[in-house]
Amino acid sequence: MDRMDAALPLSQPWQACLDAWLQSVYDRSGSERSRIVYRNQITRFLDTVGKSPEQVTRSDVRAFIGQSSQGNRHRGEPVAASTRNGRLTALSSFYRFASAYDVDGTPLFTGQLPTTGIPYLKVGFNYRYMTDAEVTHFFESIDRSTIKGRRDFCLFLAYFICARRRSELVSLRFRDLEQTVIVGNDGTRHDGWVYRFQGAKGHARRVFTFEMPEIVIKHILDYLTFAGRIKTIQPDDPVFAPLFPGQGRRDSKKNEPLSGNYINGLFRQYCAKAGLDSRFTLHSLRHSSARARYKAGASLQSIQHLLLHSNIGITDLYLRTLAGVADPEARLLEQWFSHLGKL
Repeated sequence: MDRMDAALPLSQPWQACLDAWLQSVYDRSGSERSRIVYRNQITRFLDTVGKSPEQVTRSDVRAFIGQSSQGNRHRGEPVAASTRNGRLTALSSFYRFASAYDVDGTPLFTGQLPTTGIPYLKVGFNYRYMTDAEVTHFFESIDRSTIKGRRDFCLFLAYFICARRRSELVSLRFRDLEQTVIVGNDGTRHDGWVYRFQGAKGHARRVFTFEMPEIVIKHILDYLTFAGRIKTIQPDDPVFAPLFPGQGRRDSKKNEPLSGNYINGLFRQYCAKAGLDSRFTLHSLRHSSARARYKAGASLQSIQHLLLHSNIGITDLYLRTLAGVADPEARLLEQWFSHLGKL
């Protein structure tokens, strides 16, 4: 049964507003999953407080977002900071939308938003970013005099500069790279490279195409040349390939990319060699990239677009894309960390 069937009945204007807001969530994210998650958050909230949206108070919001988990696995445990923040993000987005939703020339919701003044909680260590010095130390720990070192350097450089999740680059094949014309947001064109990947989380069924930053493609081609693969590599071959059959795999199948667990292990080894905190994870590179881009002058909206976040509030906590979309902010990051290419 659709979760909305159990919701507190809404007046026609509020129901229309809710429907329009959910459609806007889908339009921004392209994710049906995000729309369902947001819908269920609002439905559960209204069911819990037993009030119509305009009667909700800040105390109602505070009580709801801090409500302990109801699942069997974590029943009665304090709500995780990320869960609490997610609830607050959904409610804030909904009420901001309602305050701008026009009904006969008047906003549907007037007055102070019930989410105003409620702070987000600091989340766990996994959300921590590396400082500029820590990023440098990490890449300095990789010995590029070997084929493995060249491969690992450009692999982690791609994760850092492109700010992708592990699953979005781990299976990158040569056919996913293409030299083409990049169209900028201002309509200008330039020659460059793009890479294709299948989205994760709410975008798991969508294929995206982004510009491959110059510094990354430079090191990928350097690695393929150094490894003697540049003239023989086939479209289905993985870009970041095992050095021998079975390396980084649970089996010995040929022509398979490195496994995610193997990449995680490599990341931990280089962190240890660089003397970095053992709690950093591969995902920390994604957070570090978002922070460095923001420091270098990228807008919050452009970072949201790059990270494929359905809501800019998620991007804010972290600190649709067109085929061949330009990534101008990558140049800011390349300038910021230009020394990496010289290591």
